[in-house]
Amino acid sequence: MPKQKNINKPIKPNMADISQKQVMSKKSRQLSKNIDILSLYINNYNKRLTGREIARQISINHQTALNKLNQLVNSNILYYEKSGNSKYYSLIQNYKTRLFLFLTETISSFSALNNIELSILIPELIPCCESIILFGSFSSNTYDKKSDIDLIIIGKCDKNKINSIKERHTRSINIEYISWKGLESAIYNKNPLAKEILINHKLFGNIDKIVNIFWGYYFG
Repeated sequence: MPKQKNINKPIKPNMADISQKQVMSKKSRQLSKNIDILSLYINNYNKRLTGREIARQISINHQTALNKLNQLVNSNILYYEKSGNSKYYSLIQNYKTRLFLFLTETISSFSALNNIELSILIPELIPCCESIILFGSFSSNTYDKKSDIDLIIIGKCDKNKINSIKERHTRSINIEYISWKGLESAIYNKNPLAKEILINHKLFGNIDKIVNIFWGYYFG
């Protein structure tokens, strides 16, 4: 008679799997902190910030901020310039930084979809157009019950479908339509609305193309 297996015998954990998960968790936390730092630059790619300013704005202690900043400097994402006793950190103009900005802009915009109205509206609109820029109070999270939703729709779009979507929503939705060339021209010519969206925006659709326009404005 074959010997029965002891089904109650405890299963030993696979230490290799545990170690890999711990490494992945650590990398995920590091990436999250780096994105927190890069998020401070998305309203001005030319911004210069000290370690203390960064620590204060993302609510971490100064030493932790310096450690993260050193990692970003070593990764060729940020560089610093000394002025007096302070180091001022800025974005390096390279492909790696631009890719990191794309990721940061995407995550920042994703957070806007925590708003129930936007979580319904934006997915409805995206199939009808190439890209959307959300600005105004809903982008800065300062809206109230009387606030409008302010959008810029870029590129080819189906205005009939968009108007139909607008009519289904009880909140007032203001939409500006613009071509890609029109957006680029407005930004380069420092149009008042363009200046506003550079400072305060959430991006949907072809985010990479919008980031490239912003990048070109700041860095040429």
